[in-house]
Amino acid sequence: MLERVELSKKITLSVLQRNISLGSLEYLPTHIKQNLDFHLKKAILLYSQHKVEYLTIKPITGNSLEIQVFDSSKFEIGKIILIILQEGQIRYIFQCLVKKIENNRLEVEILPPRYDERIKISGNIPVFMSIMQKNIGNQFLQSDYYLIRESNFDIKFFEETQEIYFYDLVIDNQNNVDPVFKNYISKNNLMGVLVDISSGGACVKVPSLLLSFSEEDLNQLFMFYLKFEIPSKEKKIKFGLLSSLRNLRYEQNSTYFHFMFLLSFKNEIWKKIKSLLTFSTFV
Repeated sequence: MLERVELSKKITLSVLQRNISLGSLEYLPTHIKQNLDFHLKKAILLYSQHKVEYLTIKPITGNSLEIQVFDSSKFEIGKIILIILQEGQIRYIFQCLVKKIENNRLEVEILPPRYDERIKISGNIPVFMSIMQKNIGNQFLQSDYYLIRESNFDIKFFEETQEIYFYDLVIDNQNNVDPVFKNYISKNNLMGVLVDISSGGACVKVPSLLLSFSEEDLNQLFMFYLKFEIPSKEKKIKFGLLSSLRNLRYEQNSTYFHFMFLLSFKNEIWKKIKSLLTFSTFV
């Protein structure tokens, strides 16, 4: 049975809402730093995936905070907490290590953001991109659509399987692939070259001459469907992944698209994929 994820929730968290991990309060936008006490009063504190009520959060330095809570007995030194500052659709996330507990006060250290290990891809692996506009994608905000990842991956038969595939699909309550989605992914609007890939995203390079839309047009781009195939010495891996555009970088005559997959690869699957990419370089 394939795991079904409610598409509306996934779109809200991964597309409409932008998460930015920071390693210091100094990296916050200037207008937030100027009113930091006000924003800290509205911050969300998460510990063991549970929201925690608190009294105050005060900066000690750019990398350390003092948090006064109602009950410090549930906290442990050496454990991780998350502090989230939200402004509109942007969430600034600080991963913090509990360093000291005294009475009902915690002293925490802000840690450097953890990024997925990326595999730099050599050669020219083409990536065919289907672009979903906002006016089309809005229909998937309805609650009766689901996202699944169809795959023939089976760890028991991994060695003997010559071709492995991972295809993201949007289905309805009857487990039928949505016809609008099916039509959308059948079109190739843009082509680039795979630069690197991780368990949660990819970077694709596109010659700037091929871009037929401006930066203003990019604001209307809702989601991308990335189609590519990576050959290894032993197997062929095919991907069709629903993705959110997180950033653009311009360099010389190329534009680099940084994507986040709506569904990250699970650890056991990603370990096997990495083991096949022997010709690639870790970065």
